[in-house]
Parts: sequence; C-alpha cells; structure tokens
Amino acid sequence: MEGNLSKNIMNADSIKKFLPYIFLLLLTLVLMFFFKHHKQEISRMLEEGKNNIVSFYTSNLKPLFTQTQISEEDLFNFALYK
Repeated sequence: MEGNLSKNIMNADSIKKFLPYIFLLLLTLVLMFFFKHHKQEISRMLEEGKNNIVSFYTSNLKPLFTQTQISEEDLFNFALYK
C-alpha cells in the first residue's frame, strides 16, 4: 500500500514540476494559431500605429535651418506654452 502512495506522490510531484513548461507550451501554441489566423488585422494595426507615430512627430516639427526670423515673443510663447 505504501508503494502505491509513493507512486501517487511522485506523479503529483512530477506534474507540479512540469506544469510551468506545459503552460508555456500551450500558450505558445495558442499564440501561434492566433497570429496565423489574424495576419491581416495585426499588419493593419501595425501600419496604423506606424502612421500615427509619424504624423505625431511631424505635425509640429519645423526645419532647423530656415530663413524666417524668430522673435523674442516667439521664444517666450514657446517656453510657456510649448
């Protein structure tokens, strides 16, 4: 009877030992199937995000070397109000 109890404990220990690896394997498989079946949506989201970042950075940029004069009032307004 102690032999069976010893085997059950060993099985429970081995299951606990490999449980994180099994979880990671299942998570990897689920993510692989998800990304495989949603290629278009994911690529569209990445393109939109890239375009949003580019438009955000270029909306308020001005060239460094311009022929316009910057007045002290412009500097003051930039310092206070961005």
